[in-house]
Order: sequence, then C-alpha cells, then structure tokens
Amino acid sequence: MRKIFIRFPFLLIIMLAFSFSSANKETISFIQALQKGLITLDIHGRNDADLPEDASTYYGKCVVLTVKNTSGKALQLSMENGQLLHSVDSGAQDLIITQPLIMALAPASEKSENLYAMCTQMSHWSPGEEDAFNIGPMAGEDLRNLTDIINRNRIQNKTGQDAVWVLTDALPIHNIYGETNQVQILKDYLIPIVENSANTRTTIKYKSSGTFKFRLLENSKASMILYNQQGEEFQVYFRDKFFRRGIYSMKYDYSNEYMEAGIYTLKLKIEGKPPKFKQFIVQ
Repeated sequence: MRKIFIRFPFLLIIMLAFSFSSANKETISFIQALQKGLITLDIHGRNDADLPEDASTYYGKCVVLTVKNTSGKALQLSMENGQLLHSVDSGAQDLIITQPLIMALAPASEKSENLYAMCTQMSHWSPGEEDAFNIGPMAGEDLRNLTDIINRNRIQNKTGQDAVWVLTDALPIHNIYGETNQVQILKDYLIPIVENSANTRTTIKYKSSGTFKFRLLENSKASMILYNQQGEEFQVYFRDKFFRRGIYSMKYDYSNEYMEAGIYTLKLKIEGKPPKFKQFIVQ
C-alpha cells in the first residue's frame, strides 16, 4: 500500500503538468508560423469530383490546406475569418476564409484540412485543383464582418457567395438569391453599406478584356461560350474544338455598348474536366 501511496502523487503531478502545458500552449497564426520557419504550407483548390454536394469550386469547402510541422515542438495554429488567399495564377479568383480554423500539430507531423472559403474576384475563373494560393493580408472591416455573419448563420453557399461579390465586385444587391431568411440576414447587413457608398460610385461604360489561359495534359475537345443572365448562349468562341496537349491563351473583349444589363458568364468546358468560368456584371 505504501508504494501505491508514493507513486500516486508523482503520477498526479505529471498529469497536472501536462494539462497545464497544453492549456497554456500559445496559438499563432499560420502566416506567423510560416514567417518563423516553423511550418511548410501548401494551399490548393479542390477537385470538383471530391467536393460535397453543398460546395462548389468557389464556395463551401473549396480549398485544401496541407501543413507540415518542421519545428521540434507541438504547435497550435489559427486562421481567422476574413483571411485572404491570393491565387498564384493571376487569372484565377482569390479567396477569402469564411470559417476560422484551429489546428493542433505534433512535432514533425503533417495534416490536411478542407477550408470554407469564397471567391473575391467575380470576373476571374473559378479555382480548381491545379490552382495554388498564398496567404495574403486580412480583408477590410466590412468584408471581414460579412464572413462572420456567413459563418455564424451557416450561409456557406451560393447565397453567401453572392453577398461577398456585392462588396468585392459591386454585384447588385437584388442578385442575392436563396433561402428567404438567409437573404434577409445578408441584405440587412449589406444595404446600409451599399447606400453609404452609393454617393462615391460613378457609373461608367462596362468594358473588359483579358486572356483565358488553360493547360491540356492530353489531346481534348473544348468549348468556350459566353452566356447571358438567362443562361442563353450570347457568343460562341468555339464548340467541341479539338486541341492538342499544351498551354493555350484565348483573348476576350466585351463592352456594354452592345450588351444588355445583367450577369454574363464565360465558360470554358474541357472534355472530362469540370468547367472553368469568369463572370461579368453589365449595368
């Protein structure tokens, strides 16, 4: 009995010390850990086939983060709502985190996590698994607060994405569609912001030009078509055209001098792959 009595306090001290150490572990952001050389980080879009039904390549759990602890100590890492992720390819949309993440990482271990995010550049193409991202700055206050509302009310869907585009791309607020309660929550927040900024906005003729880049790893057929807001074909660049493997650049040029008001979608469909698209608002 005496041996048991002696060992018990010793074991209790070890358990208390471990609990105290875990409870007081410092939480640092992913960007701080990266800057200090404590981790390596890889952030990519996800394969469309791997996405859950309620997600897309540009909202929901649309991005995967893989992190490796290169330090000799356990880490607790965080990523806040409103954190911007910049696409390495300037043609793909940047993202914004819409649900915070806390990750515990043992020494020399590696983890992957699918993150909730939404796109912040409506006129760029939707990211795919080949698109890589770097951690950028935090978003401005209005956009950061919007991501908190999206997360708190579980609006991780197209309705929430449209609300983000109201702030990032001047999408008209009446273009937010979805469940009535969710739409109302978002409009209650956005309407005062839109009204307050209305006096500082100038209406100009819409004109957009740029290049749609894509890479084919094998010979494939592809189509590039511009659709109007009703989903009707507005302009066909090519349909079921045969391309040999390689890297291609397709130029586009639009002006609202000959386009009715609305949201236009330029879709690139490659045989056997999920479509890429860019969207444009014509007012």
